[in-house]
Amino acid sequence: MTGIERVGLHGVLQGPMGSELRKRGIYERVGPESCAAHLKLHREYQVAGAHIAVADTFGATPLRRHRVSEKLSLGRDKHEQHFGPLHTRINHEMIELAREAFGKEALVAGSIAPITDTSGGHDRFWKSHNPKLRAAFSMDRHAPQVNALMNGGADMLWGEAFRYIEEAKALAHLAEEFRAKALVVCFEADANGLPFVLPGEPRTFEALEKELSTIAPHVQVWVGANCTGLSVIQGIVERGERPKIIYANSLDFNGDQPAYGKYAEMKNANRSEDEDAIRAIEGHHTTPMPTVIQFAEWAFRNGVQVVGGCCGTTPDLTRQLRATWNRIEVERLPVAVSA
Repeated sequence: MTGIERVGLHGVLQGPMGSELRKRGIYERVGPESCAAHLKLHREYQVAGAHIAVADTFGATPLRRHRVSEKLSLGRDKHEQHFGPLHTRINHEMIELAREAFGKEALVAGSIAPITDTSGGHDRFWKSHNPKLRAAFSMDRHAPQVNALMNGGADMLWGEAFRYIEEAKALAHLAEEFRAKALVVCFEADANGLPFVLPGEPRTFEALEKELSTIAPHVQVWVGANCTGLSVIQGIVERGERPKIIYANSLDFNGDQPAYGKYAEMKNANRSEDEDAIRAIEGHHTTPMPTVIQFAEWAFRNGVQVVGGCCGTTPDLTRQLRATWNRIEVERLPVAVSA
């Protein structure tokens, strides 16, 4: 029985790994200190009540991990071993750590980043080549990680912050080819919903979910939104769309993507002269936690199956999301009729 069949896709998604680990001074996935930090953070999310664990494999692809082989310690083992491609070893180990923290019966997803996030400059490639070539390019670049995640024991594949529907279709083909039980693809949505929609492509979350299910008929498929402010996601749901999964950015730029792009550029550059401007932006755009909890309750009541937080949220938010979910589940229980 798979994790999906045991647990089902519903409830609370664990919070982000990367941003939380960076707060703790961890910038790498390998070595004893990193393994211990990953395990500790996963356990914090598990204790906080997350239903779904997401392994820290975002970006663990040959596009970043391109070395042929590495001789590295497993972190918790005493002896060094030869592991082959580093990206394969990282995917396997991150799945193991999430499984160890959440338990063997837990639902563990393998995170997959979009090509534009992991390789740099590929937006130019995307826009300058025909769709058939782009599809082949996507499948070629994602296949090694999909293979590593499936061999590493992931219950499902989890695409995060995708931007292009063609890339989601490529991932669906791979999910079918590698016999994944389930696939989630979440988009960096804008005010119109799915971003960068080309003529003839599905325009809603539901329509795309249906098309991906056609591509991967033996895979359970869900489509959602992440790395997007609450105001944008709420607008999408209010007009009748039903993304199954939402986990919002702790910063809300109200759909102003250029403003968010400038902020992200400053954060990634890590320049000391930008520190005051970054603090001012975060102070102005950070969503208060009570607002996030209120939104989560509204989302659960409006048919969203999974709610979480990303990009800077904490285990404490996970704890409050779980309390919200528990309260709603109790309300949904049938009322006993006395004789």
